[in-house]
Amino acid sequence: MIDARLKHAKDVDIIGIAKQTQFRGRVLGIAQDVLVVADPGRTGLAAEDVVKVVVATAGGLFEFRAKIRERIAVPVAAFVLMIPKGIEPTQRRQFVRIEAQFPVTFTYRVPNQRAPIQARCTSVDVSGGGLRVMIDSSGLPIAPTLHMEGDLEMQLSPDEPTIACRARVTRSTVLMGKHLVSVEFLNLSGGNQSRITKVVFALQAEKRRTEGTRS
Repeated sequence: MIDARLKHAKDVDIIGIAKQTQFRGRVLGIAQDVLVVADPGRTGLAAEDVVKVVVATAGGLFEFRAKIRERIAVPVAAFVLMIPKGIEPTQRRQFVRIEAQFPVTFTYRVPNQRAPIQARCTSVDVSGGGLRVMIDSSGLPIAPTLHMEGDLEMQLSPDEPTIACRARVTRSTVLMGKHLVSVEFLNLSGGNQSRITKVVFALQAEKRRTEGTRS
């Protein structure tokens, strides 16, 4: 039977093995052993061709090879792919970290400071459990230190609402005059964690797609 996590996929990346082609296709249907993907046209692919399939879901990033059983023309042009048995995610949901840059604000308090300190910075990478940020501490009274807790706000994309949670500093390293700070999420809601996870796997899929094109 097909992995249940694949049934929620909305689109997949198709990379030709013998033929130099690559595209993202909308999933039209998925069953026990077949995956039906919309054909955008001019791919050069045909029945019996073998392709690499990359699927990013909330349950993990799946990569596997599949043979095109046939190309159908109605009701819409599509490829019918044979799904191999026993596929597993190449990366699982928790603690998958990927490079990502988006605005982050970390607000924290320190002894002898009446007002909270607000560090506006940019993320370096992110996972479902935390992120790393690069903080220019030259304009701050005190930079974040190990085990310090604060309020974290992050804007994953301009179209997404801000995600807010408590966070704890797990590591702080001075690098080229700035602080590379690792934080873990403390009270991130399940819904927000799912949002972050989807972003992580989408970025991972994009990275692998880019690497596939270069090779």
